[in-house]
Amino acid sequence: MAGIQEVYALVEKGKAKVIANAVQEALDAGCDPTEILNDGMIKAMDAVGEKFKNGEIFVPEMLVAARAMKKGVEVLKPHLATGAAGAAGKVIIGTVAGDLHDIGKNLVSMMLESAGFEVIDLGVDVPKEKFVEAYEANPDTKIIFRCLDYNKIFQDENVHNYDNYPEYLYDNNIFNDVNYLLNKEIFLNDTLDVIKHNLQGKPTTTMDEYSFWENEHPVGREQVIKSYERPAETTEQMPFSEEDRQAVIHNVETNILETVRENPDTMFYFYTPPYSIAWWDSEYRKGMIEKYCFRQSCCFLMKMCVFIPLRISMKR
Repeated sequence: MAGIQEVYALVEKGKAKVIANAVQEALDAGCDPTEILNDGMIKAMDAVGEKFKNGEIFVPEMLVAARAMKKGVEVLKPHLATGAAGAAGKVIIGTVAGDLHDIGKNLVSMMLESAGFEVIDLGVDVPKEKFVEAYEANPDTKIIFRCLDYNKIFQDENVHNYDNYPEYLYDNNIFNDVNYLLNKEIFLNDTLDVIKHNLQGKPTTTMDEYSFWENEHPVGREQVIKSYERPAETTEQMPFSEEDRQAVIHNVETNILETVRENPDTMFYFYTPPYSIAWWDSEYRKGMIEKYCFRQSCCFLMKMCVFIPLRISMKR
């Protein structure tokens, strides 16, 4: 079982570069694929989750571990029992329109996929129409995950209406990506560095490494405390206004309930992303804490009172 123990250790430490070889070695040594998944990877992520709950690690460490697990699962998939991949069900996931945060979504996607679900990831800033289209294209889908960022749910529905959003970067045509690569700012700040990197004979980075900024921006409690600049404290807290209440009701009705009512046989899971204690402290000192906390309570009550009869499960 040494192979499975090594896989466990590598997932827990987030060693994405070497996990694939370790999984393959465990398979070559005769380890059962299901045991590698359950005892090596899922148990490791359970341990990571426990450390996160106890405040020993933070979201970036969880994401690194989940990324390592995903790399390992890619090697494991062909060896799982027929039908095991996706046997648990099909899931559609994405963040709502206006929400560009994808760390929480990616974590959920990786864990669901690793647990045997087929995941259809729509990405970030997804309008409700695309959720409906994805569901209609996959009528056997019975579970849908959506991220609700409570920092966005009371804003105007068109506040993040990006007229020039580069949707071409997300299609299957690689040739139109030249529009991005030759963009003046991207070309000067990024493309030239990649060319220089290759001319020096250094290996080209993977996409994971390309978007990995932990080495340049260290994370963790000590780093946050060191870099956090507390704003001046105000004497008054901004109340949750009637205008805010109406915005929340409108957004929930338009972007959530309407879709749910049209699909009563589908289970919807809505989750809210975590915010750091430093962010909450900042908002308190700026006089926003009463507004945020009241909005959270308001949204939660609406979800409990309205969503449960519609077979929606809420996770907070």
